Amino acid sequence: KNRMYVTSRLSSRSGKPLIQSRGIRKLPDLGYKPEALQPLYSEETASYLWNNMHLHIVRKYNKEIDLTIERQKVLEEVIMIYRDNSDEASMFNIAATTWNWIYMWVCLYPNGKPRSPWIDNWLTEHFGGYEKFADLWVKNCLSLVGSGWVWLVDHDGFMKIVKSPNSGCPVGLRGVFPILTINMWEHAYLQDYGMDREAYVRNWLKVVNWEMVEHHIKKVEHSKRVSHHPEWMMPTQYKEASDVNASDYKSRAE
Repeated sequence: KNRMYVTSRLSSRSGKPLIQSRGIRKLPDLGYKPEALQPLYSEETASYLWNNMHLHIVRKYNKEIDLTIERQKVLEEVIMIYRDNSDEASMFNIAATTWNWIYMWVCLYPNGKPRSPWIDNWLTEHFGGYEKFADLWVKNCLSLVGSGWVWLVDHDGFMKIVKSPNSGCPVGLRGVFPILTINMWEHAYLQDYGMDREAYVRNWLKVVNWEMVEHHIKKVEHSKRVSHHPEWMMPTQYKEASDVNASDYKSRAE
């Protein structure tokens, strides 16, 4: 079946792909060591998340995808193929989690990368300024029940902060383009922060790679002008999303 994509996929500012385009996936080259993500994580926690949690899901994805006819497809295609396939819910969850982990690391950088005047103006335009955005971000993270991810997304030109329980992922939702995400599973904060999730989120904001966030925003805006299908979106068979809410991102039940 015909699928319509722009050529650009998840990549660094240099254009180097962060996800292998076909076949077996591996941990991406981030340009930094996760152990250096201070003050967010202790070295022990960062190493555990990178070398155990993330590596485990990548290996699991490689093992499962190699058994399917989609083994040579790009990761985003796999997510969209299995998004609404209730018989293969496990494959969707594995693929979506793999993608979420990669996107999370891309959004971060040791000690953070500062906001440019452009980003500050953008935050003022859409949220009333950085402080109001940060408070709203924290509020959404703390209101997430259970485990999952919180996203800053462009939804048809409107900037929204949304929550996705469990392995929920915005890839494949019509008009929804992720800009920023945070991991709100217990493994991301329990060892260093206990149940003080607010301290975790506040420290997470200190290591945001605002240079990459700006890159994401401008890339989506440019792609809209060129093709109307930003980034890795969209296949011809996309999921309709008249409004963005938690259920749109909900992982498939096993």
